[in-house]
Amino acid sequence: MPIRARMRRHWRHCGERLAMRPRALVVGVSFVALTVAGACDRGGTSGTASPAPPTSGIDGDAPQHGAPLVANPLNTAQVEAAPCDFVPKEQLEAVGLQVESLRSDSAAQRSTTCDIFLDRTSSISAGLNSEDFAGGLDTLYEKHAQGKIPLFTPVPEIAGYPAVVYRTTAPKSDGRCSLAVGVRNDQQYLFIGIIDPGSPHYANPCGAVTKVAELAVQRLKEVQ
Repeated sequence: MPIRARMRRHWRHCGERLAMRPRALVVGVSFVALTVAGACDRGGTSGTASPAPPTSGIDGDAPQHGAPLVANPLNTAQVEAAPCDFVPKEQLEAVGLQVESLRSDSAAQRSTTCDIFLDRTSSISAGLNSEDFAGGLDTLYEKHAQGKIPLFTPVPEIAGYPAVVYRTTAPKSDGRCSLAVGVRNDQQYLFIGIIDPGSPHYANPCGAVTKVAELAVQRLKEVQ
C-alpha cells in the first residue's frame, strides 16, 4: 500500500478511536479567543472594576483528567497555514534524519499536516489535531483512564511542553510511533511515524519522531 494511503488510514483510525463528545470550543481549523471579564470590586468602592487576570486569549479549559497544565500556550495559526515551514529539510538533516521530500496535505484529516518522507516507504507526519481528534493532551489522559488506549506513556517535555507516546491499538514492534505534544490545553501537535524495516530508524521509531517534534515545537515557540 502506498505510504500516503497508509498515513491517511492511520490518521483516520486515530480520529475514529479518539473522537470526543461535542464541545462548544472547536479546535483544529479555527480558533476562538477566550475573554475574561473584570470582576467588580466588592471591597467598598461601588462600580469600580478590578483588573482581569492576564490571559493569552488562545488557551482552553484547564485539564480535568490528569494532563499537565500548559503554562505558556502557543498560537498555532502559522502551523495551520504552512506546516512544513516548521520542519525544514535542512534542519531535519542537521539532527541526523535523511529526508527525501516534504509534502503538505490538508485532505487527510481535515487538518493541515506535513508529511516528511525519509525514503519511499518511511515517513513522519507532523500536524495539529483535527476535529475528529479534538482536545489537548487531556483527551488522551481521559481515554487512557477509560481503557481505550493500551499504550500510554508520558515522556520528557518536548521543548518545554508536555508530551505522551501512545497507541490506540495493541502495542507491538512494527516501526510505528505516535507522539502528542500539548501546546495548549485544548490543542495537540501530533507526530506520527510509520517506519519500514529497511530504515535505520525502524528499531527506534520514537527516536526519529522525537527529533521532528523537538524541532517543530521549538520553531513554533520562536514565532510567537
